[in-house]
Amino acid sequence: MTKISQLMVCVAGLLVAPLLFAQQDALPQHMETVATTEKAKPATPHVEANKVTPKPLTEDQQLGRQILESSEAMARGLEAPMRSYSLLQIAQAYLPADKAKAAGLLRDAFTASAGIPDDKDKQETKSRLQESILRALLPISQSDVEERLTQADPGVRKTLSTAIIKLYADKKQFEPAIELINRLTAEDEFPYSSGSALIGAMPPEMSGERQELFAQATSSYSQHSKHPMRLGGGFSDMVVHFGASMPPKLALEAIDETLKQAKESNDPFSITMSSDAGTASFDSSYEYALFAMLPLLKQLDESRAKSLLKENQGVQSKLQQFPQGMQSLNPALAGDSAKSGDSSKNGDSPKPRTGMGVNLRLGKV
Repeated sequence: MTKISQLMVCVAGLLVAPLLFAQQDALPQHMETVATTEKAKPATPHVEANKVTPKPLTEDQQLGRQILESSEAMARGLEAPMRSYSLLQIAQAYLPADKAKAAGLLRDAFTASAGIPDDKDKQETKSRLQESILRALLPISQSDVEERLTQADPGVRKTLSTAIIKLYADKKQFEPAIELINRLTAEDEFPYSSGSALIGAMPPEMSGERQELFAQATSSYSQHSKHPMRLGGGFSDMVVHFGASMPPKLALEAIDETLKQAKESNDPFSITMSSDAGTASFDSSYEYALFAMLPLLKQLDESRAKSLLKENQGVQSKLQQFPQGMQSLNPALAGDSAKSGDSSKNGDSPKPRTGMGVNLRLGKV
């Protein structure tokens, strides 16, 4: 049998599997009635009440399972890229009804992906497969994903690590999240989006840890210079959102680095932002950064803020319309209140502007 025909058999199994699992999971109406009746009767000694025997598989369902198992056997005989892809697809067919089986297949699919050569032609395929596999595995077994991160391609490792940090933040599991951020930053750059989520989830009593993460982000941003201006989830959003709750010296360092890199940027930049509050357009990264940073700078160093405004009349007029800068256009970036001890806001991390009444349009000029 050729590889193509083998793959076709695999696909056939995947088409049958959803029907198989949907029907297998469904509880027949008459069985629900029996279970309800059993609940109403007093339990008889030595007899298990409410125990429902699963309905036997139909012939079609049995055939479907056989095809799926056959597809798996054939997939395991394929070469690395196709074996990895086929096992991933079969695992997704198992997900609704048998997560343990799906997890095993996903682990095997990732192992198969490691056998894909690291040449230019196949590198993108390898990365896409690994990311798809680990994303599918993450809701089932986070520990399995973390165990495999070191074997994943660097880009995949960073993407999945960011997702895991946000999961830890949601669960208030701060120690492993900080450890993962430290590991990521040592290898590459600080993960600003998930780092912001983690800082926002920390309670006021963890102000020391919050400040350490903010300082780490500032240092990383400084070391990885020439950043293109990011619209959402970047370092500038972190500064806008958390700068007021940080020590003034630390916040000023972050503002200085943001403005410095924006001023040095030669990348073409044009953006129009609109919300219920109005519309603002920017023709350079520096103008955009000034608009974002000046409300915070005014709190920390009013004389310097006034000086910068005099040099940039265009930004001055925009700030007259939007006194809080980015926070006026995007309320999700409103600074938290760690200083005042208002824990009701400390868990709020910056949210994407989509859905917040803000429309972004970016174009080269």
